[in-house]
Amino acid sequence: MFVISNPWGCMNSSPLEIQSFNSPLNQPVINLRRLAINSKKEFYAEATEHDWIKQIILEFDEVKAENVEEEIPPSDLSLKFSIQKKQNETFGEHVLLCGNIICQFNVECVRCLVPVHQKIMADFNICFVAEQLAEKSEYEDTLSLFIDQTGYELYFYSDNSINLIDFIYETIALNKDPFPLHDINCKGLCQFCGENLNKVACIHVKGS
Repeated sequence: MFVISNPWGCMNSSPLEIQSFNSPLNQPVINLRRLAINSKKEFYAEATEHDWIKQIILEFDEVKAENVEEEIPPSDLSLKFSIQKKQNETFGEHVLLCGNIICQFNVECVRCLVPVHQKIMADFNICFVAEQLAEKSEYEDTLSLFIDQTGYELYFYSDNSINLIDFIYETIALNKDPFPLHDINCKGLCQFCGENLNKVACIHVKGS
């Protein structure tokens, strides 16, 4: 783990020039050539406004409203973050992203397959460094950096651009419930006929 001092990290107040505030992010790729060193921008993206964000959350949504009788909450995803381009001798040009992801989607109960609504709220601090550094031995087992008392997950960028898709997918996947239950006492489905045992006691259960 690397430790460097940075008095203007994401979690601290800063006199950095704010070039735009709460700008919509219309695509997942950010061109780093358009970011000045020590500048700061703030972006947002929402499933209701941006198709690329909507597509991500739909891939996590296992239950479609037209396939179930009861009404289910809609899926949604919003992303808000600040981005700062920095430069030093240790990392060269690097980029700090700080923000949060809020999303909700519907999955199936692992026992009875009825819809389960999941909501995730995740904060993130990420440092993108040039992919050339990944070839250095000191980065082999490095997953995070520590900058000015703040931990950052380590990602790499290439071609002077950052693609946010991978980290968004990873954040949702790591924070979602891997064993969703609609109820902790869910009885599941009959292994012989498939009846929902939360609703009926089928002949196989009665005969056991």
